[in-house]
Order: sequence, then structure tokens, then C-alpha cells
Amino acid sequence: MKLVLEAEPLGVVVVARCDLRMDGCTATEPSPVTIVRVGAQQDQFVVCRACLEKMIQEGEWSVRGARINAPVDFVLKDSLERSMVAIEVKSMPRTRALNIERWGSSIRRNLAAHAALPGFPYFLLVLVPEVGLLWSNPDSEYGDAPDYNFDLKELELEDDPVPLEDGQGAQEWAARALDALLTGKLHPSGLWWTQSGLGKAIEGGRMKRLPA
Repeated sequence: MKLVLEAEPLGVVVVARCDLRMDGCTATEPSPVTIVRVGAQQDQFVVCRACLEKMIQEGEWSVRGARINAPVDFVLKDSLERSMVAIEVKSMPRTRALNIERWGSSIRRNLAAHAALPGFPYFLLVLVPEVGLLWSNPDSEYGDAPDYNFDLKELELEDDPVPLEDGQGAQEWAARALDALLTGKLHPSGLWWTQSGLGKAIEGGRMKRLPA
């Protein structure tokens, strides 16, 4: 089990470069940052807000009383431990009159508004039991349509079909499918996997499941 370090923001703001400088960091150059004391050894870091929230969202640090809204369900990291893909699992809307891509864009925009998507090059929305939507341009507006729309059957393993609705079963299925992508048990041929560069981006990486 991965050790989660307890972090304590000291409430002291200084102007400096963020020590973490993760994807989406807002202080790669001298900017307002806060001092955070971490772990039993009380190591001190200067950290920007975006990196602090990302460390909490990804379960690396725990801050007593912190509330980070709307975390995604999974994160895929590359071989260098960089966060590459944010993944959210939801049910397809029951009404067929709804434009799925527009609805998916509203979910992405809402997550971004709650600081759940800082610096991820890719965002994958899994809409069980039918559709996957992938955004592959980190510079796009959060309300933009997805770059790729694909059939979730591309993520099916033998004897492990896509579940019919969201819930714990869908989360567990998604975890198995993502693991199969990372370990090479699944070989999608769709453009969402090949043309987008996603397959190469997560080669040799790992999956991280975030707490609800």
C-alpha cells in the first residue's frame, strides 16, 4: 500500500519558484507560493496552489480538513511518473435526444472549474455502456468538443463486457480495462489510441485510482 504523507500548509506566502513544478504548475518562475511542511521528518517545500491541489487529488499528500472538489476517478502516469491522462467514468444519459459530445464537454468544463484537471495532456470520459470521449489537446478550451469519439467495446476483454450502468461495477471494469491497456493485453486500433499519441504517451506507465 502506498504511503500517503501528511502535509501542513503553514500559511506563509513567499515569492519563489515552486519546488514541485508538476504539469500545470503556476510558479515555474518566481511567483507567490506557500510553505508546506511534509511527513514525519517535517521537510519543507514551497508549493504553488495548483501543485498542492494535484498532490492531494492524486493521493500523494493528505492535508487535514482539505476539501478538493470533483476529483477524477483515475490518473494514468507515464514511465517518468508524469500525470498524462485524467479519466472520469459515468453512465450514458438516459435521453437519446441529448448531444453526447456537448454533454461530455460540460462534464469536462465542470471538472476544470473545480481544479480537477490541472495540466493533464489528455482527458478520457468513459460513458458506460457505449461511448468513450477523448480530449487530446491540453490547450483547447474546456468547453470544446472531444477530439475522438469511440465505441467502448474497444476496451472489452474476453469474458469481461462493458457494464450496463455506472457504479462500483463500472469502476472496477474500468480499472481492469485501463490496466490491460498499460500492460499490452489490449491493442486498440482506433484513431483515439493511435493518432492521438495516447498509446505512446502512457507506454511503460501505471494507473492510479483516486479516492471518491
